[in-house]
Formats: sequence, structure tokens, C-alpha cells
Amino acid sequence: MSKLFGKLSAYSGYTIMRVALTIYVIIVLVLCTNVLFSQKVGVVLSGGGAKGVVHVGVLRAIEEIGIPIDYITGTSMGAIVGGLYASGYSPEEIEAIMVSEDFKRWASGEIEKQYIFYFKEDRQDASWVNVRFDYDGSSRKLKSKFPTNIIAPIEMDYQFMELFGSASAVANYDFDSLFVPFRCVAADIENTEVVVLGEGQLGTAVRTSMTFPFFFKPIKINNKLLFDGGLYNNFPADIMVENFHPDIIIGSKAAGNYGAPRQDDILSQIQNMLVTKTDYNMKNDSGFLIEHNLGKVNIVDFSRTQEFIDSGYVITMRKRENIESLIKKRISSEEQDVKRTRFSLKKPNFLVDSIIISGLNKAQAKYVSKLLKQKEEIVTLEEIKSEYFNLIADDKISYIFPELFYNPVTGLYNLHLDMKPAEKFKISFGGSLGSSIANEAFIQLDFKHLGYQAYNPSVNVYFGRFYSSVEAKTRIDFSTSKPFMIDGGFTYNHRDYFKNSVRFYEDPTPSYLLENESMFWLDAGIPVGNTGKLIGGGEIVRMKEEYYQTNYFTRIDTADITYFDFVSPYLQLEYNSLNYKQFANSGAKFLLAFNIPLHCPGFNFH
Repeated sequence: MSKLFGKLSAYSGYTIMRVALTIYVIIVLVLCTNVLFSQKVGVVLSGGGAKGVVHVGVLRAIEEIGIPIDYITGTSMGAIVGGLYASGYSPEEIEAIMVSEDFKRWASGEIEKQYIFYFKEDRQDASWVNVRFDYDGSSRKLKSKFPTNIIAPIEMDYQFMELFGSASAVANYDFDSLFVPFRCVAADIENTEVVVLGEGQLGTAVRTSMTFPFFFKPIKINNKLLFDGGLYNNFPADIMVENFHPDIIIGSKAAGNYGAPRQDDILSQIQNMLVTKTDYNMKNDSGFLIEHNLGKVNIVDFSRTQEFIDSGYVITMRKRENIESLIKKRISSEEQDVKRTRFSLKKPNFLVDSIIISGLNKAQAKYVSKLLKQKEEIVTLEEIKSEYFNLIADDKISYIFPELFYNPVTGLYNLHLDMKPAEKFKISFGGSLGSSIANEAFIQLDFKHLGYQAYNPSVNVYFGRFYSSVEAKTRIDFSTSKPFMIDGGFTYNHRDYFKNSVRFYEDPTPSYLLENESMFWLDAGIPVGNTGKLIGGGEIVRMKEEYYQTNYFTRIDTADITYFDFVSPYLQLEYNSLNYKQFANSGAKFLLAFNIPLHCPGFNFH
């Protein structure tokens, strides 16, 4: 019995040792697996203007290698690329956006031709320069504002709202809940500090991060006026570490610090005054930097976008061995696609329930609301889009910034529009200068009032050697389901066909022929598509001609006078898609007009 017990004890001890060894091996394997396959990878994308599109190629290469991206931070152009990736767009989809003509147009401030509303354009004049101002009745002073931006990002702001709006809704406006947790940075120039953006409207955050001074109008968030994050932190690797604590960081550097200021280069001096030098050294020992040498490129020159994207891809793939040796974690393209699709399927469609307007008074807000949303029913964002850009063409709104807020209870969006009315007064200068007798000077004063309707009274004067005129008119635009306008005024034209003076004022020497024309007119019009308008109305005209029937006359002779009096109704259909009112190089113009003189009493001699 004792021998049997000894054998059993020995067997039990052996079994226990095997079990203990197995458990030990499992623990070791688990620990190794955590080390190898629980790595958290963060990607940091620098600013760099147009050169920043190189990041798209970097992301494409990282996905092709099979490296999962757990976190992403970016500045300026890096914020745009990173924000799109965090919103669930694939590198191929981001590339398609970047190389499109649409993106180039957004960056240049142009508006797509199909959204140019010719109906809002008044009769063409000879203006070159426009100066807007207001009159402060309390202080009895004129107030004028200098433009704060070279590029008007009207279409960019709207498109960013569309690109990022649904992802913001899915994440409930928390950037940690996006397809990939995301941060971007902006600059608070009042307090000279970096602002980290990790919640709220993703499109607004991205737009703020790329607001380079003088190029784009700054954005206000939480009552702070914010600019391009590259001013104070062009490579937010430190933000990555502080917010996400990744195991591995892959950095992509599209641009470096500006060189020293030069005595004869004011731009280099301004750059050094505005922009703080950035430390591009990695803040995490487990990481590496991908540097791109792309030369000098204008900040908004996107003519080489495809070249830069391909360059980013090639440079990253050259570092493939380094990446694979450092990062053991992998995800297949199929798994990545499934993950991205699951996130995208959660994005709610853009159905707008209500429009909320700030920055305008009650009457102005009513005018805007009626234009954008004629009925109380739910509308799509695409249905609003055309009228949105038509509103910009009204020239009575100086600023508009759109944001979408999703209501998970109703499943609908509220469209918030932050708006500012334009200065009420505008003075325009222009003319035509040359060596011929057709020299002209032009000046016009407009008063633009936006209320329940839009009113635009104005007066202008042409004066020159051959032709002079004065015109006073008023236009009223109505925000009905089908926009229409009423336009009327008085015009006086004077032509001196044989004047030999080179000065603008009239020579007292009698001329062979003088023609004076007085005209009262009233018409109404409706738009015909975006590039056309149909106008009907009538005019009362008196033409007075003074002339001599012989070449031999003196100063004391009396000229013959003929009057032509008539009333003429008219109807005209006009299409105009010309890109400039003078020396146009694209577009077309078509005009079909009917004028019927109803009363022609003949002529009278005096």
C-alpha cells in the first residue's frame, strides 16, 4: 500500500508540474501577444499648405502594408487629410477629393458655375473698384472695413459641412468616437497659445486648423478667434502623446520651419513674426518620421497634387521594412473595409428640419429663411444648396458660415447659419481710359438694405468727352417661392458727337450735334435657371436733338431742335455665363429682346 501511495504521489507531482509549466507558457504567450499585437499606432500629419496632400499617399501606403491606425492628429492641411480619414473616407476616396477640380476651386475661392445666380446681377456698369462702408448715426462717422481674407471660402465652408457633417453626427460630436480618434490644433492669437480641438463640429475644427492668416477668414469657437494651427504647432506629435499615449508614432512632415528673415523680403519678415518654429523631433522613442522634400510651393497651388500624393506613397513604401520591423500588428484590407463600411452605414442622411440663423435681425432672418426653405416640410441639403449660393449672390450678406447639428431623437438635422449683413453703402469707381474720344469716368453710390425684402436704391454718373449720363434707380427683390424683382428709375444721357475738347467738362464752343435723352422705366423680372432672366416692362422716352443744318454758324446762331417722344413696352430674355464683364475668356451671352414703340408723334422744329 505504501508503495502504491508513493507512486500516486510521484504521478500527482509530475502532473502538477506539467500543469504549472503549461500555465506559465500560456502567460508568457499572452504577454508576448499583448506586446506584439496590442500596439497602439498613432499617425501625426504636419501642415504645409498644398504640399500637405502628400499625407494622402502616406496613408495609402500604411493601409497597403496592413498597419492599423488607432489615432490621428493633424495641423492645417494635415488636419484636412486626417479629418477625412477619421470620418471614414478611404485613402483612395481622399485622393479623389484632393485631385478633383472641385477641391482646386474651393481653395481658390471660386464658386461652381452652376451656382452663379445671374438674376441677382444688376445692369452691368463700368466699375473697377468697390468700397463698402456704413454710417454710424450716433457718432456721425463713416465706418469702413478692410477685407481680412484674400480668398472667400464660401463654397469650401459649405462643402466641408457636407464632407464632415454626418461623421460628426455618428460620433455625437466627440472626436474620440470617430472612425479613428482624432485631434487637430488651432492658434489663439489673442492669448498666443495652441488650442486643441477634440469635440464639436468636425468640419468647423478642420476649417479652423487650416485658416492661414490673410488667405482665409478666421473662425470663432467658444468666443475665441482662431487661426491656422501651424502658427504655433505645425507638427502635433506632442498632442498625440498627451491625448492618446500610443505605443508607436508614424510622423509625416510635409514642410519645415521658415528660414531667417531677409532685409529685402517683407514676406519672410512677416512669416517669422507670425509663425513659431516647430520642433519636428518625435516625442516618443518608439516611432519614426517620414520627411518629404517637395521644394517651394505656393500655399494654395494645388496644380501638382497627384505628383505629391504619389511621392508620399513611394517614400513611405521605401520605409516598409522599418515600419514592419517596428509594428507587428496587422489588419487585412478586407477587415479594414468592413470596419470602415460599418462606420459609414451609421451616417444619417442629410435631411434638414429647420434653419436657425444668427447674426441677423428678425426681418433679415425671415428673408433668408424664406429663400432657403419655402415650406415647413423636411428638405434635403441638396435642395437647399442652390438657394444658399443664390443668397450669396445677393451682395447683401458679407459673411455666412454653415453648420449642421443632428438630433438623434428626430433623426433630422438643424442647419445653423452664422451670418453678417454687408455694409449698407457701396461706392464704385471705374470708367474707360484710352487715347480715343470715348474716355469715360464712372462713379456710383449704392444703398443696400436687407429686411423682409431686399432694397437697392442707387445713383450713378458717367462723364466724358463724348458721353455723359446720370441715373437714379431702385431695385426690390422678393423672397417668394419663385424669386422675382421690381426695378425702376430715371436715366438722363447726353452725347456730343462733334466735340473737339480733350477735357472731361463740356466745351462752350457750339457743336454740330448734341443729343439728350430722358427716360423713365419700370420693369419686373424672374430667373430662368441660374444663368438667365426674363424681364418685362416699359419706358417713357424723350429724345432731344440740337443741331445745325450747315457747317457755317456762329456762337449767336440758334440751333435747330427736334424732339422724339415715345412709350415703349419691352420683353427680353437673357442668358449670360461669361466669367468677366469685359474681356471674358469663357462662357457665352445670349439676348433676345422685343421693343414696341406705341406712340411716335413725329418730330417738331423749334
